[in-house]
Amino acid sequence: MSASQDDSFLSKIDILERLAFHYAHTPTLLRDLVFGVGIGESIDNLGIYSHILLVTLVFEFGLTGAFLYVSFLVIVLRNYPLSRWPLGALLVTSLSYFLYVGGPFFFVPLAVLVNFERSAAHTATVRSRINPMLARRGSPLRTLGGRDLARLRGIDHGY
Repeated sequence: MSASQDDSFLSKIDILERLAFHYAHTPTLLRDLVFGVGIGESIDNLGIYSHILLVTLVFEFGLTGAFLYVSFLVIVLRNYPLSRWPLGALLVTSLSYFLYVGGPFFFVPLAVLVNFERSAAHTATVRSRINPMLARRGSPLRTLGGRDLARLRGIDHGY
């Protein structure tokens, strides 16, 4: 099947052509570029939903919304390395109906991985406070003895 027979591919080209036509003929070009036309308003302005992620971000949310969206992703991806895994789903689904259909396949695993990573970091912090040996890399994991637990609880048994 060639690209000229692929309706999905042709719809992407059609959306980009309609977007260019809209920007060329709109009296509110600056406002539309900065703030967008509004969520779900592409059907009224283009005659078709802008189901390409980049088009949706820039057209419906404007450059401001697109910047905030990308900034959010960059912050999460830099601070939580495990969250990089759902990025593959984002890249695959970003060409068709991402915000409408594909969003949950990106944001739900992203939230789960961020929560898992935060929980693991919290557990490591608690363990390092309880037993300083656990804070060192390469140190063997050991359990707390009776004296250690008593000391943590502030109980002095005199032994």
